[in-house]
Amino acid sequence: MILIYESQFQKDFFEKEKKRIYVFEQPATEYFTESTFKNEMLTVTDMTAEFFRKNSDKPQQMFIDMREFRFVVSPELQVWHAKTNFTKYLEMGISQVAILVSQDFFAKISVEQSFEESIAANSITQYFEDKNEALTWLDSKL
Repeated sequence: MILIYESQFQKDFFEKEKKRIYVFEQPATEYFTESTFKNEMLTVTDMTAEFFRKNSDKPQQMFIDMREFRFVVSPELQVWHAKTNFTKYLEMGISQVAILVSQDFFAKISVEQSFEESIAANSITQYFEDKNEALTWLDSKL
């Protein structure tokens, strides 16, 4: 796997063979503020888009491991995320998203609502509590 992005909040990789982006949220997300959340989302999305502008392989799938995600995304940020951030991933070619949900109940609900704000994201996203089930679902879509 190729490292695309790394910060204290998340690590992102690309698996060329499966055309899949892997996102691993980090425990430091508990220190997000609205401002740092927005900044992180814009930065990672821009860096990911730049990576794929320079790379002939385009992503088709995302696996997002939210088990360590600790930030509760407000309703306003949920709308912002759906319109600003996730739209860019759809433009990159993402057609399936598997989310391994957070163990924090409130963070889990806020993340699910954030994806549900986008009809396009909602229609291609599945939520899982088991990593193997999530990866099996993505593999079945290859």
